[in-house]
Amino acid sequence: MVIDPNGVIVNKIKIIPKSENAPLLTGYIYIADDLWNVYSTDLILAGPALKNTYLDTISIRQIYIPILKPDKWRLFSQVISFKAGLLGFKIGGSFSYIFSDYIPEKDVSAKFLNNEIFSVDKGALNKDSSFWRSIRPIALTKEESMDYMIKDSLQKIWSTKTYIDSIDNKGNRLTALKILTGYTRTNTYDKSSFTYPSPLSSLRFNAVEGFKADLNFRWQKSDTTFRRWVVEPKLQYGFADKIFKPSIAAEYRYDNFNQGYISFRAGRQNEQFDPRQPVSERGNSWASLWNKRNRIRLFQNNFIELGFRREIYNGVYINIATELTSRKPVEINTQYSFRKQHILYHENIPRPDLTPFSLAENQYWKNKVSVLIRPAQKYSSYPFYKDRDASDWPNLEIEFESGLPLDQISHQFNKLVFRVRDINLNLRLYGFASYNIEAGTYIGKRPSYFGDYFHPMGNELLMPISPDLSSFNLMPYYAFSTNQYYGQINFRHHFNGFIFDKIPLLNKTSLKMVLGFSALFEPTDGRYLETFLGIENFRIGPISLFDVDYTWAFDRGGFRDRGLTIRLSQILNN
Repeated sequence: MVIDPNGVIVNKIKIIPKSENAPLLTGYIYIADDLWNVYSTDLILAGPALKNTYLDTISIRQIYIPILKPDKWRLFSQVISFKAGLLGFKIGGSFSYIFSDYIPEKDVSAKFLNNEIFSVDKGALNKDSSFWRSIRPIALTKEESMDYMIKDSLQKIWSTKTYIDSIDNKGNRLTALKILTGYTRTNTYDKSSFTYPSPLSSLRFNAVEGFKADLNFRWQKSDTTFRRWVVEPKLQYGFADKIFKPSIAAEYRYDNFNQGYISFRAGRQNEQFDPRQPVSERGNSWASLWNKRNRIRLFQNNFIELGFRREIYNGVYINIATELTSRKPVEINTQYSFRKQHILYHENIPRPDLTPFSLAENQYWKNKVSVLIRPAQKYSSYPFYKDRDASDWPNLEIEFESGLPLDQISHQFNKLVFRVRDINLNLRLYGFASYNIEAGTYIGKRPSYFGDYFHPMGNELLMPISPDLSSFNLMPYYAFSTNQYYGQINFRHHFNGFIFDKIPLLNKTSLKMVLGFSALFEPTDGRYLETFLGIENFRIGPISLFDVDYTWAFDRGGFRDRGLTIRLSQILNN
């Protein structure tokens, strides 16, 4: 207990965490006697308690002052310091904050009619040094003043066209290695770039096209208001089907603050029946060449599409697309593989019970509207930019698609889908949960073409690429696709350290437990259920590698299958 210069008696209380491996604070908290107000804090959060291999410690020091005596105290200063390390390099730093101009006992609700929590004026970065000297509560040190002067002088040099062009000329030199690995030519001053992909990484294989070259060029240009133009011409050629498949995609971001985009696509492509592309082309290439298993199912699409998307109100996003499409079936054109030459590839049909009519050539005019709602979305406003915080409420999405036939044999259809999704339901010490609930139906006639069915996202790979929250671990591709209606639930509970922190030895690792289930109902084949138990966060040092799920699958006949799924980290997926 101490007495401050104003005569306030301050009690010092030590905070001792129950477990050094749990995400708990340690340090001291100071309480003003009798008033029970927080006087100041001196707290430390250790990186191992957060299961973070980069951070060593985070320290937080705060001072509170009375703004309205005797017991209305508010935060006056805050200093957040950190120590971290990566691959043997140690870094550290601190952030200082001063809070002032409190207005007690005044109704300011009129200033907070929306969910904006922070705002930066467009002219905030155009203030001179005299303004900052008058408003800065903590004076710069001599070293900081000199550092800012040097950086300001260097910035003026670095922003000249002569300097920028000299740096670009060095980086834009074309070499033999870049021809093989990919090449990007940049004009930094003009804010534009052109990218040529590596021909090695663009080579794929499937039983329809054989070895396929997939060259995807990219031109991009932006301006000072963050508007951006992107044009991506693509050229595909299959050495087995001997068909050139050119296409082009263009996108214009006309409003960065509201995420306003206009897009255009046209050309010819071989596409998967599920537009989410559940089968990885890279994984399918190796499975085909090494094990003679071609899981990808394709059709040829000749199309032209226009799209528009934008945030029309805070937390409300609209996406509109209209497309003219001509689709026709394609066949197996090669039996090549490295091994197992005696085995034949399966036919290029998604399911053996489909009729030829459901895969027949067709022409449609398709229109799609989807609305995404993020209730109570809070945000911060910057010049030409809006930083959106995650909402405490789940996201709601409504999607409507209408297909108008342009031939004499196809059926008109109207597809309606509802989704409720939350990827981070905070359960505090118990971790967090992620869930996806969705349902869909057709209004009026059912679609005639299989590509327009509802397709639950299946998986038959040990290592699926970037699995979506709505995907299943062991469901065969297209086995439960339906042209009637469906409902599904996907749930994952990430325990973080709640379980493993209580187990000796495991509490010294970064591993975390996860469990969950996925369930589907559709009227043709009935019910399908998966339950799984997993371990997350396998890593080497700071580098995350993969997660592992072990899944049990059931259908209306009872137990169906079980197996392991390895979810690669983003760094390995790339």
